[in-house]
Order: sequence, then structure tokens, then C-alpha cells
Amino acid sequence: MGTDSGVGPHGENLGELQLMADRGMSVEDVWHATTLSAARLLRVDDELGSLQPGKRADVVVLDGDAADLSGLAGRVREVWVDGEQVVAGGRVADPAA
Repeated sequence: MGTDSGVGPHGENLGELQLMADRGMSVEDVWHATTLSAARLLRVDDELGSLQPGKRADVVVLDGDAADLSGLAGRVREVWVDGEQVVAGGRVADPAA
């Protein structure tokens, strides 16, 4: 999931998840391809790609059903990078707060 090849406008890559499902992948396989499989391909799965003790805590929390891949960008509730919350309530978190 994701590319730097310029096949679509920057920031719209979340739409790729629905495209994968539309082409026959199960929702579980889509999420796996987007997380752990991608980390394995990049050889960074020792620190990224799944929620496990000792790994970096990069997490996106969505509103709604994880099986619904439509409108993902508008459903982002929280984003955590390296265990620090950087988006809260859909807005960039204030680091001074």
C-alpha cells in the first residue's frame, strides 16, 4: 500500500485500501498488506507493522467499523507516532498541552 511513483495526488493513498478490497482481497488481507506485510517487505518488521511489546507504537485510531474501508481519511480520530499522540479528535495535537 502506498507509492511514491506519482500515480495519484499526494495524501489520497488511503483510497488504495478500498481498491484492494474491490479487486477481491478480504478486509483482513487489506489491513495485513497495509501493515505487517509492508513492514516485512521493507525489512522493518522487527520494529513496525504490528502491535507487540518492544515495537514502535505507530497507531491510527479510526471511528467506525474497521471492515468499512470507505472514507478512511475523514474517520481518523487519533494518530500516535513512537507512542506520542500527534493527532487528537482529528486535529493535530498540541505538544505543549
